[in-house]
Amino acid sequence: MEPYINQVSNKFERSPIAKVRCGILQLHVELGRFNQIRLEDRLCKICEDGFVEDEIHFVCMLKISNRKRKLLPENFK
Repeated sequence: MEPYINQVSNKFERSPIAKVRCGILQLHVELGRFNQIRLEDRLCKICEDGFVEDEIHFVCMLKISNRKRKLLPENFK
């Protein structure tokens, strides 16, 4: 069992983490594929900064995730 499972007790906060790890979080990079949208047009609608919404953007760059990133242990960053 991964350590983050015990560190995040709220299931609503833990669920997106697990979905990212499993590759099943509904990000535009994946959803656009089914709608035949070009990769460069699968932009993040949360931050509207013009970035493709993929796992790296969602976890590492998205401003609303800043607070969560600060709580991660150093070996997760």
